[in-house]
Amino acid sequence: MPFLQVIDCRTGEVEEVSRLLERWARLGTGGRPAPRIVLGTDRSDPNHVMGVVEHPSPGEAMAGSAPPETDQALRELAALCERPPSVTDLDVAGGGQVTKAAARRFLEETDDRNRLAAYDELCTADYLEHDPAMPEETVGLAEAGRVYQELVEALELRHTAQSVIAEGDLVSARFTVRGRHVGAYQGFPPSGRTFESTGQITLRFREGLIAESWIHWDIQGAMEQLGPPPAPSA
Repeated sequence: MPFLQVIDCRTGEVEEVSRLLERWARLGTGGRPAPRIVLGTDRSDPNHVMGVVEHPSPGEAMAGSAPPETDQALRELAALCERPPSVTDLDVAGGGQVTKAAARRFLEETDDRNRLAAYDELCTADYLEHDPAMPEETVGLAEAGRVYQELVEALELRHTAQSVIAEGDLVSARFTVRGRHVGAYQGFPPSGRTFESTGQITLRFREGLIAESWIHWDIQGAMEQLGPPPAPSA
């Protein structure tokens, strides 16, 4: 579940504070997602500055506070302020909407982004993917990315969520997947034909990241639309 920290301070050095927080966000995170930071000033009091730091989860926020660079950044921030800055920790209300949005981002491809980026940004290091249509039904993060890349390069996959529901740490979506056969796949040479199929995915979230997924889709129906593979030569 996403977790917010709100920094409230008074300072006449708004640009310096902005640069400091941007530098803090770029600090090494040991493989963890970097926090997202938004800085704003009070319209009625330009020296009243508030920053919102978004972490994927409370655990990530605690891990991010451990490096010495974070402590140094906070000391520099305090030196720029007229009084010690206050920090308020907030749990995000309506978490189901957040996980549903993350599920859509994971599932749906766009013109400039596919699921390979989502595996890196939205999944835990010990992520597991279950898909009975694949040669290995259960795979880890690296193999899931490799299998997906093979599919998207051969079939130009484009998933569209038709409905998404969330309950607890689970999100489930019914989807349509379309594509065009542009590369060899499982003995089928590229035909240029298009296909459309349907499926369902369930995602389990842990501390704001996807830890496990179960995917079921009609790959057999898709392959039938692409036509039979060529007969072996005599």
